[in-house]
Amino acid sequence: MSVESNSQSHAIKLAFMMFLQYGALGAWVVPLSGWLNKSAAQGGWGFSSLQTAMIYATLAIGGLVSPFITGILADRYFSSEKLVRWLQLLMGVLLLAAAKITLTATGENADPARVFPLLFWVFLAYSIVCVLAITVANSMAMRSLREPQKSFGLVRLFGTVGWIVASLIVELCFVPQSTDLFVVAAVFHFALALFACWLPHTPPKGKGRPIREVMGLPAIKLFSDPSFVVFAVVAFTTQIMQQFYTVFSTPFVLHLDMPRAGAMLSIAQVVEIGCMATMTMFVAKFGLKATMVLGIAAWLIRNSAMMTGNLWMVIVFALPMHGISYTFFTIVASLYIDKEAPPHLRAGAQSLLTFVSGGPGTLIGFFLSGYVKDVLTKNGITDWQTFWLVPLIGCSCAMLFFLVFFHEPREPQPESGEHTPDLQPESP
Repeated sequence: MSVESNSQSHAIKLAFMMFLQYGALGAWVVPLSGWLNKSAAQGGWGFSSLQTAMIYATLAIGGLVSPFITGILADRYFSSEKLVRWLQLLMGVLLLAAAKITLTATGENADPARVFPLLFWVFLAYSIVCVLAITVANSMAMRSLREPQKSFGLVRLFGTVGWIVASLIVELCFVPQSTDLFVVAAVFHFALALFACWLPHTPPKGKGRPIREVMGLPAIKLFSDPSFVVFAVVAFTTQIMQQFYTVFSTPFVLHLDMPRAGAMLSIAQVVEIGCMATMTMFVAKFGLKATMVLGIAAWLIRNSAMMTGNLWMVIVFALPMHGISYTFFTIVASLYIDKEAPPHLRAGAQSLLTFVSGGPGTLIGFFLSGYVKDVLTKNGITDWQTFWLVPLIGCSCAMLFFLVFFHEPREPQPESGEHTPDLQPESP
């Protein structure tokens, strides 16, 4: 087989890996919060908003812990394809354990005080393994692709397709607020565990990265640039505000009686695919700053539309804006780092921002959103207008700060150097 044919074969296999991996996440991440937060009388678990947010917060904890485990397992001792197989198998088993817990813990049998600790520890284990699996899969792709800087984006795009497909399967073929979502997700994990036998062989590197490099500490010197500080503050702030949507978009649209809520929410991912296809054109025409401002502005429009409480405003404006904001700020931010950071600090800068915003930033957002919703809920009725006002104000302040103080680098750094893809699970 020629080198070119072998590279194409690797790309197809890696794309299918992304499809299954993110399909597993898409099956449960979106509908779960609506089920957790639903009252026992409605067939839910009766979790408080803060308890619901804490279940989702396990993903952020996983983002903090798993990079250190990666340095031990993938870098030193085990080939990546074997790790993918066993990690996916373990995640499938953990989701089946969550399904078993839910069989006797919803509706009339709901007992949040007893069930919450059990589910929290199951999801904490799952989340640590999940982020570790995503990290290993991304690293495998970057090492196996012939020109990863050019082809990784297309391979990763199939992950978004998988997310959409899994969301539609759960919504159209199963009962979204039931154990079905765990079973469907587990099937995706088991399928990838089986498919791992055909993934490209990726041996361990033989050495791990020091802790300071895992956390991106060598890139701290970039904070001497005022614009980088502004960028980091805005990325941290928007990551906090984003979790209001991540956790509580599903309970909100169920409150509005949105038909086929899970399928409708996937509109954001469909728009995201289109935005990724045009992202390079936007950056080339308008520049990094204008494109990232567009991304933040999309958050403002989304939260404003949510505040109206009008179902059609949410469908026509809020959901598409979510896909635009994720691409034009979160993804374009990686392009900014490649342009701002010198080659030897590029990977460290990506790791530092991923570690800080994806860890503490996300954790703060989860807890803040849960606390705010509990405060604004009286007698089972939530003041949704005020709830969405909080992230609207937060993103407005971030956008104003970014507009006034951020300056795009005039001279781009050399193209050579390691590009590090986003290693965090994608937000719904």
